[in-house]
Formats: sequence, C-alpha cells, structure tokens
Amino acid sequence: MLPALWWSWLTPAPYGDLTRIAYLSETEFGWHEPQPRIDAGLVRQAPLSQADVLVVGDSFSAALLWQSVLTGRGWRVTTVTWSVVGPLCADLEHWLRTQGFKGTSVVLQRVERSVPELVRDSEGCSRMRPKGSIKSVPQIHAPGSHAAPLTHAPGFAVNWRAPLESGPVTAWHTWRAQHGPASFVIHETERVRVQDVPQGCSRFSHRLCRRGLFLADDLDMPAVIDAQVAALPALLPAPSPAGAGLRFVWAVVPNKTTLYLQDQRAARLSDAMRAAVVHTGLGVDLFGALRVQRDRQRDLYFPNDTHFSPAGYLFMGGLIADALGPPPPR
Repeated sequence: MLPALWWSWLTPAPYGDLTRIAYLSETEFGWHEPQPRIDAGLVRQAPLSQADVLVVGDSFSAALLWQSVLTGRGWRVTTVTWSVVGPLCADLEHWLRTQGFKGTSVVLQRVERSVPELVRDSEGCSRMRPKGSIKSVPQIHAPGSHAAPLTHAPGFAVNWRAPLESGPVTAWHTWRAQHGPASFVIHETERVRVQDVPQGCSRFSHRLCRRGLFLADDLDMPAVIDAQVAALPALLPAPSPAGAGLRFVWAVVPNKTTLYLQDQRAARLSDAMRAAVVHTGLGVDLFGALRVQRDRQRDLYFPNDTHFSPAGYLFMGGLIADALGPPPPR
C-alpha cells in the first residue's frame, strides 16, 4: 500500500472541477496562461435594500466575479441564486419589491443547459413560488471577504489528503486521455468527456491542449433550443406604464461544449439571442461575443473546469455593465 500512497501524495491536487471529478492530471490539463487580477475589494455584496442591481444567477454568478465589474463602475449589486427564487412568474416584480429590493435593474443569468428547464417551469406561471426568502439570504459581505481568484496556477505541493487510489487512477485516466480515441467519456464517472478541440492550442494553455475536458451530457442536449431562447422575453412581467418598472436583462452563458465544439450551434443561438433579447433591450448576446473572444483570449473557460477564467468573467461583466449603462446618480 505504501507505494500507492506515495504515488497519490505526489500527484498534484486537482484545482479544476473536471479534473477533480474525472481523476485527471493537472500536469496535463492545468492552465498556464497568467490571468488578470480581480480586485478582491470589488468582490462584495450590497444590502438588498440598498442595491441598484439584483442578480439572479447560478454557479457562474455565485463567486461574485463578473459582478466586480459592475461594482467597479459604481453599481451596488446583490446576488441571489435560482434555488431561492424559483421559476419566473407574472408577479415577479411585485414579489421582488415585497422582498425589499428598491433598485432599478435585475440581471437574470442562466447557463445554456438550464434554459429549457427554466422556460418549462415558468411558462404560464401567474404567482411566484419561491423556495425561500431573499431576505433570509446573507446579503452583506465586507470587501475582501470573498477570495479573489488566482492569477497563476498553483505550484507543486504534496497532496497529504489524497485517498490511496487517486495516484494510480489519475495516471491511468490521464494515459487514456493522451492515447485514447478522439472523443470518449471517462466511464468511471460518466460525467466528463475528453475530446479533440479544433485549434485547441490557440484556445487553451494546458499541456495537452489538442484535447479538452467537457461535461459529457452537453453533447446529448437537444439540437435546437432556439424556441426556448425566443420565449425568454415572455417570461418577464409586462412593462409598467411610463417605464416606471424594473429593467430586466437576460445573460445566458454558453455551455463550454457549445463554444468550443459546436460552433454552428453557438452561431445559431447567437442569432436567436440577438432577435429575442438584444434587439428588444432585454439582454446581451454572450454567444456571439464569446465566439469572437475565444480566438483572442486563451483560457476564456479554464481547460480543467466548466466555468470561466478570471479573463472570461471580466469579459462577461464588461458586456453586462455596458448593457446596463451608467449607474443611477447618488
């Protein structure tokens, strides 16, 4: 047992969700491109009653990273999760006001793979059925209380907490990633796909850059979700008279698989987003913007993760901040 334990201790600890789930080597899949610094002082929440912008988001918003761009431009931002808010119903604006939100704008962030579920649950809904109260969510976080993301990948350290089997299993899975077919799923988990990536080494900085890691189920999603994208404006409350109501902004984040492996799908969804929400002033087209940016910025999504890098979060935050415009006068 001792050789296996030493092997596991000397295997770098995973710091990406995909390498962690699939037991794959950070030596091969860890990122190397330096990342821009996100000011930890801007990674903070405002009290709900003082917020200008309410963000309803998923894991792409939970760390408050793209919101730092809004905060840096003078917006006061509060973020809550969909697990609290639930489906969107006709009385959404009234419910938000009863929760104590006095601001002007609501950003609705959702990752692509979750849009069909949201549309299905929200269509025809007349009354909010929240799973909790926004008031019950801790709202005030001092500047710097959230850790800023790394600007450089972690250096080597002995992984004293590694389980006995992690070293040999990681070595075996990594060998398969290096020598296996162009596309295959790590069957031990059934959740991570190893796939050849077009222009992989110009789009990612990891050592095995000709191949990428993706959520396995993404390629099994319906080929067309244009109808769900087109339905997004209809999920929002009817505009208030004289423009006195809340402003809603949709921000649908592409699946990593869509952006790097399904370019035609990304282009089609970009067209759908522009028609549904950009031209009506109800959102931003992250699909189109990220299709351009992926060829300018390596590691827009981290190679070992399903989420953005700091560069990706800052890019997304800039697009949403531009869509919102200047903050209200104090």
